[in-house]
Amino acid sequence: MKITLINLSNTDRVSGRGKPTFPLTPYSLLLLAALIRRHGGFEVEIIDEDFDAVSFRTLDTDCVGLSVNSRISRRAYRIADTLRARGITVLLGGPHPTVVPEEARRHCDALVRGEAEDIIDVLLDDLEAGRLKQVYRNEHVPSLQGRPVVDHSLVNPDNYLLQAVSTTRGCPYNCEFCSVHSIYGRKIRTRPIDDVIEEVGRATKTLFFTDDNVFARRSYSSELLRRLAPLRVKWGAQACIGVGKDDELLELARASGCLMLFVGMETVNPKNLEGIGKPQNRVDEYKALIRNIHAHGINIQGSFIVGLDDDDLSSFAALERFIDESGIDTIHLQILKPYPGTRLRDRLAREGRLLSEDDWDNLSELRIDYVPRLIAPDRLVQEYRNTLERITSIERIERRLQHAPNREIASMLNMSQRHKLMHALI
Repeated sequence: MKITLINLSNTDRVSGRGKPTFPLTPYSLLLLAALIRRHGGFEVEIIDEDFDAVSFRTLDTDCVGLSVNSRISRRAYRIADTLRARGITVLLGGPHPTVVPEEARRHCDALVRGEAEDIIDVLLDDLEAGRLKQVYRNEHVPSLQGRPVVDHSLVNPDNYLLQAVSTTRGCPYNCEFCSVHSIYGRKIRTRPIDDVIEEVGRATKTLFFTDDNVFARRSYSSELLRRLAPLRVKWGAQACIGVGKDDELLELARASGCLMLFVGMETVNPKNLEGIGKPQNRVDEYKALIRNIHAHGINIQGSFIVGLDDDDLSSFAALERFIDESGIDTIHLQILKPYPGTRLRDRLAREGRLLSEDDWDNLSELRIDYVPRLIAPDRLVQEYRNTLERITSIERIERRLQHAPNREIASMLNMSQRHKLMHALI
């Protein structure tokens, strides 16, 4: 029996046009493929729609697995319906089916809620025997011990700029807009460092650690970084801005090959940080922490959200001032998105501020799915576009590049934001 795992194109990465600017290997599907191979008895392939031509009306396979996020869920359902009409078994998993299972069940033969490690063997046995259940879900949070090392040979390495690696799951924080803790839990689980090192040893590209915070458990990350250093790899990761206070950890990160960190600063308004439940961030510390991360030779991409409850029209100018004055080298800017499975969406529903119950297309780049407290929805989208246009001007990018320890990487990241704007304006 042949199983085809498909990485559906998240075309919203460039507002509906083109390919991702920083293509990353599809780690979740590579892990699923490794689990299927370990079980045995199946042929498995991966199709990455960003690079591989695929016709869902002629695809030759017995079973298709789709990992679905909210932004692409409607298209994923249409594809699933087309495949099932041809007699192909469809399995759905990923963050969206996990948090809205009743909706997703209508479009698949079996639904996987949450993490697959401890249930994949049961599912595969049932698939082979023709007795699939509607829903598969772990009763317990799975351990990351004994997980197979992924095999990147299932995808064409020439397609990707970055190679994904995972070391931990879970997040101890409780940010209102985030669903990570509701899907993976608030306890940090770690992979055996030997397994991570084996996976890294097979790398042929710059690495990107997909953990929500690669430094979440300091003792673990310190040991991991010491083990990475002799391998002479280059890597980036997501992190909390608080790492800027930890000189020892920053020194280990740089010595092990860290080039850049993607950091969720979210806002420059302290009231907004309180409102979204992110007290670990302190706006009055941001500039000093940025300087210290730079002093250790590491680039920093700051992620900011507009449209939070205490944002008004003056908030855009305040954010621009901070960007200009802080010395940050790269910016990622987005409108607040009330994803399903978050406390934010639940609160907005209670307050009657959602614009739709389940139109997940509204979560795309230049659309909005809620009524902001202090700005009209259309005005928020327009001000977002105007701000993005100003901060991605060549002059402003060049000014930020002066602060970047690695100018080439900062230039690429800044230009990716500029390309996003240009595509949005077409």
